[in-house]
Parts: sequence; C-alpha cells; structure tokens
Amino acid sequence: MSNMVASALNLTPAERQSFAQLYSMADSTNAGVVTGDAAVKFFEGFKLPTLTLGQIWSIADSGNNGFLTVISFAVAMRLTPRAQRGLRVNEEGVRFHG
Repeated sequence: MSNMVASALNLTPAERQSFAQLYSMADSTNAGVVTGDAAVKFFEGFKLPTLTLGQIWSIADSGNNGFLTVISFAVAMRLTPRAQRGLRVNEEGVRFHG
C-alpha cells in the first residue's frame, strides 16, 4: 500500500502492512481491484450481517464502481472491526483506527 494511500486515510504502519496483506488475499487474481464477487467471498469471513456488509460496501465503494481499489478496500477494512465491535458503520468511522 502506497504512502499516499496511508496519508489520505492516516493509516498506522500496522494498518498499512495488514491491509496490504489482506488486499493481496482479496485480489487473488491480481486484477488490481477487488471485484464485488471477490469482496463478498472475502468479507463473509468476518461473520457480519449482510446488511452491515452492504453498509460497509456502500461507504467504501462510494463511486458505485462495483469494485474496491486499494484505497476503498482500506476504507472497508477500517469499518469492519468497528462493525464487529457493534459500533455504527458510517463515513465518520473511517477516520478512526481499528
């Protein structure tokens, strides 16, 4: 994950490393993006309700592209642990670590 992405989201070094590894797993075909189908398979592993995953996707894929870039994937990864802890999933949550 580039330093530009990290600075845009204010990612910690640990987040940068972790998100880059997870992005590689989610983009198993090395397409350079995580498609909607690949994202469904990947994010199902977090055991969140479908509605919550949909909210995360809507925020991460704000351009309604149908795929996640490195940056939008980082947005989704910022929101996922918050959702797992029962916190609200919203754009404000993207600013907070883990």
